[in-house]
Amino acid sequence: MRKIIFVIIDGGSDTPCKELNGLTPFDVANKPNIDFLARNGRNGIIYPFARDFAPESDVATIALLGYDPIKYHVGRGPFEALGAGIKITNGELALRCNLATLEKNQIVDVRGGGISDSDASMLVEEINEKVKIDEAEFLLKHTIGYRAVLIISKKDTVLSNEITNTHPGYNAEQVDLIWEERGESMKFIFNEAQRVKTTRLLSCKPLSNKKEAKISASLVNEFISKSKDVLESSEINKRREMNGMKKVNVILTRDAGNRLPVLDSYKKRFNLEACCIADMPLERGIAAAAGMHVIDLKERDVLVGLEEKFKKIMQYYDSFNFFYVHIKGCDEASHRRNAIEKKNVIEMIDKYFFGNLLRYINTRETIICITCDHTTSSELGVHTADPVPFTISGANIIRDNTQKFSEKNCVKGSLGSIIGKNLVPMLLGFLRR
Repeated sequence: MRKIIFVIIDGGSDTPCKELNGLTPFDVANKPNIDFLARNGRNGIIYPFARDFAPESDVATIALLGYDPIKYHVGRGPFEALGAGIKITNGELALRCNLATLEKNQIVDVRGGGISDSDASMLVEEINEKVKIDEAEFLLKHTIGYRAVLIISKKDTVLSNEITNTHPGYNAEQVDLIWEERGESMKFIFNEAQRVKTTRLLSCKPLSNKKEAKISASLVNEFISKSKDVLESSEINKRREMNGMKKVNVILTRDAGNRLPVLDSYKKRFNLEACCIADMPLERGIAAAAGMHVIDLKERDVLVGLEEKFKKIMQYYDSFNFFYVHIKGCDEASHRRNAIEKKNVIEMIDKYFFGNLLRYINTRETIICITCDHTTSSELGVHTADPVPFTISGANIIRDNTQKFSEKNCVKGSLGSIIGKNLVPMLLGFLRR
């Protein structure tokens, strides 16, 4: 039976970089294995969610896995919670959080100064022990690095996701979008990266006049204020300062959701036995909601774990016919505005993941698709609305004239331009030939 290995390189796509003489990291990286697949496959570009939108990873991933985000999206928070092993109840509020650094009411580092998992976990536990919210309960769970998930519940109250972010890098707007399947207008809270850099600490505000939205915003603000007091006085932060490290003294929230995420299962929707190989709670949560078997990984470092991801494919190769693989690293380099680092990450992905894959996988029986969930500009440090490249290779697919995998090369490919939710149906078309 033919199989699909579907690889999303998180934030791999880029815009021309001055640091790289007007080229992108994909243009300049030495990536013989990825280029081999592009050269022997068919190529094109994808708008992961829709044209003119700069999507966040949640919306983009839902679409790239074959679902309409307008129908299935419930906010990033619930997917992050599910990926962290927390199953929320409808009416609870789930938010993605950053452990960050605040100085003189200005946020100087939204990623906690490179905080370790151990320090982050201890700070989170200290908040859970010492903070009390009036007439409500909460759970803060650390996931990876500076990331955490916050769950808030209030007895006899359905909390609302119609609230703003306190993370200054992401704007939450409630917009009306057309759901194509029914031609209906639906309210959709869309989170988009802010190009204009804001560093002041924001308060959470309701996006509607509903009582539940006002209560939810108030609870988030109360949690942030009380947790900030705990973090400021923490012995862990005192030790960090003594060792020349930044304090981690504020929690930033974003992408609220108040419903359990439920997607049609991959088996039902596409007749595929699917599994997910990913480090990040968001991608694991989306996969779990889609009924995929989520494979556990031991290695916490996303780049050191490249070989482990390949080994997991080999371990489960006979059990599944769809492998969704998510690879982090590029996105973080772009957010640090470091195009050289991003180029180096691409080269590591090529060598340690795709190099092993091509050495052991029978490409005549396997379709390999490579793409990105969004473009992250190393010049701006944020996601942009630019399309991302993609290649579909293997299984005797007739190649086009593309020579390298990059933004400017794939745009000339034979598959043209597509919207993200149409990619998996396209892959199924190749699978069944």
